[in-house]
Amino acid sequence: MMRGQITMSGTFDGHGGTFTMTMPSGMMPGGCSSSASGTFEMSDDMTELRCHYSGSNTCSGPFQHGEMMLHR
Repeated sequence: MMRGQITMSGTFDGHGGTFTMTMPSGMMPGGCSSSASGTFEMSDDMTELRCHYSGSNTCSGPFQHGEMMLHR
């Protein structure tokens, strides 16, 4: 069973911004924790959010070139 709470913060300006995210131990398999920061852009019609990020995981080390896309 995973426990904890993901913490996010950031700035938003028009159609984009920056963010940081922290996943504490227990939120990920193996008891790992992770943190990431990056940028995001919102499409003109506000239906798509694209994120680019990098960070570190306590079990596997640093990561780069992460991408996430959300659709509404």
